Amino acid sequence: RTCMHRVLQVLLPVAIRARPHRIDASPSNRLSHCRSHEQFDKFQLKASEQKVHLAVQANFAHNISRRFKYEQGTLESPWYGQQICGKICQISSLRQQQEEIPKWLEFAAASVGHARSPTQEEARVLSHFTFSDNSIQHIEPLTGTTRHPYAAIRHWSEKIPLTETPRKRHCLMDLLKSSPRNITDLSDVSHLILENHCASTSVRHRQSRALFFDLGASGYDVLSNSTNVQARYPSLPLFEALYRRNCIQFEHIYAWEAHQEDAVEWWKHVPIDMRKRLHFFNVPVPKEPTSSFSSFVGLLENTAREDDFVAVKIDIDSSDIEQSIIRRIINHPHLLSLVDEVFFEYHFIFDSIDFGWGVSGKGHNVDDALLLMRNIRERGVRGHFWI
Repeated sequence: RTCMHRVLQVLLPVAIRARPHRIDASPSNRLSHCRSHEQFDKFQLKASEQKVHLAVQANFAHNISRRFKYEQGTLESPWYGQQICGKICQISSLRQQQEEIPKWLEFAAASVGHARSPTQEEARVLSHFTFSDNSIQHIEPLTGTTRHPYAAIRHWSEKIPLTETPRKRHCLMDLLKSSPRNITDLSDVSHLILENHCASTSVRHRQSRALFFDLGASGYDVLSNSTNVQARYPSLPLFEALYRRNCIQFEHIYAWEAHQEDAVEWWKHVPIDMRKRLHFFNVPVPKEPTSSFSSFVGLLENTAREDDFVAVKIDIDSSDIEQSIIRRIINHPHLLSLVDEVFFEYHFIFDSIDFGWGVSGKGHNVDDALLLMRNIRERGVRGHFWI
């Protein structure tokens, strides 16, 4: 405890001094769901305290070969250390952001399969993990858009074509209108940089199992085009395809879906080679902690081993339950040691747009979402915003 107190004395002042220059929101952009400057300072101080404690905790959660350090790239930097709520468009429109986004997307496209190493410029833009053996794993930057940087951001209920002017068009669409060729679907996930074992020489990767836990699986349908990576498709075949092309084959897949499905209709679309690996629970995922038979955490603890590769997708459209699960993982070293990659749809008010989440997004803003995702990564887990 004394040692930790000394660590806090040294690191907290440094963390506070290291804040980048603030971009102040105009009065019209200080939206009701955003914190005041005073509230944000308290929010930031509390986050810094948690970061020091949990970074130490996370390193002890992993064995020595997995000690790590998470470092943000230049594209992520403006989204760190200042209040973002009410300023998503201001930061997105920075010249530096617009110049660096293509480098991010170029490497994301090249990171699939037998991927090349990033160029020097790409490596500067991307965020990454550095491990104790000096190996580096790159990952997409965290930004306040929480989606593909060229996604058509508008209210989820709007069905108006992109060529027309939606009633609730977000200011990011104004930013993209100068280059309409770049605009992509809101569900496009081609910007994500996933774990890749194609070029791995790691004994752990060769000998370990790969497990996938899908919380909110919906139905099952065979993908007609596995290269068209969009989250609008059923998640089970989508993630199977995304990881297979990165040389990761899931030995077991565990899936939950609250909506009552017709068993015959649901299973008839599942390929034979998938049926022996897929465990489908047609029950709701409960809030953690719980002793319920359908607990995801309980199953994770009893099936996964530390040397397994474990990916988890959390998207059940219930903010309270989702938050209880993700915080259960990141606040418990044993669970941290079991999970390698997480996809999480954070429901929040996106500077006046809710994407159709309704009440599940209220009370949360982009600062909360960015802080949680950084906490995930700073604990050594590859965290991604999901759609």
